[in-house]
Amino acid sequence: MSSHPYVHQYGKKGPAVLFLHSLFFDGTMFEEVAKRLPVRAFCPDFRGMGKRKNDQGDISVESHVTDIIRYLCTDLKEPVHLVGSSMGAYVGVRVASRMPPKMISSVTLLCCTAQAEEEPEKFSRICNQVEKDPVNAAKTVERIMFGESFLNSMSKSLKSIKWREHFQSLHPRAADVARNVFARSGMETELKAMPKAPLLIAGGQDRAKRPEDMHSIAELIPGSHVVMIEQAGHTPAIETPALLAKHLSRWFDRASILD
Repeated sequence: MSSHPYVHQYGKKGPAVLFLHSLFFDGTMFEEVAKRLPVRAFCPDFRGMGKRKNDQGDISVESHVTDIIRYLCTDLKEPVHLVGSSMGAYVGVRVASRMPPKMISSVTLLCCTAQAEEEPEKFSRICNQVEKDPVNAAKTVERIMFGESFLNSMSKSLKSIKWREHFQSLHPRAADVARNVFARSGMETELKAMPKAPLLIAGGQDRAKRPEDMHSIAELIPGSHVVMIEQAGHTPAIETPALLAKHLSRWFDRASILD
């Protein structure tokens, strides 16, 4: 099986933005955000998810990092604004710390932590449920990924129906991807090695990661900027796309001025 990522693309003009998706999602989770920005958005699917759900072989976090670096160096071959959400942030930090500084225009990390997983046993149960009973597991995944505000509006939202159906149809391979994410090491060293101080975005209703975790990352990297989106849970790209796009636009403009 090829290790070349499947990449969803949005926009035809503007700077290049590489969006890296969260666990249990795919690159389309950034569609509504990307369409609100004057950019060329590149949103790859990770191994074991989305268009690559049947991929065999290694699905460790390191395998995703290798895929993305290869894509940047052999396909895109231009500087990018890197935006990583949760799992995508864990991949993105490692990518940014290893790429030549001139290839990273800015870094944005959403809803993540610098530390290794603190509750692996909790997430192990979720992995087993995704593997054996994805239809019922979808309800558990929703409660983790989305904040109360979004959950309360789910019955009225077409996009929430899309993601519920997406979770219900997760390939058993996604459980193995998740196990590798939950077994990841901390990334304090890689955070300090990134060429740019990041924009750090937290969801005020996040159940998966504490908003305080983003402030802990900021303490490691001088020049970081923390933004709280009170209306969002663990997935601002889906729950509050307009507000996220607004923050990203300002950050991209700031990076352009500094460069």
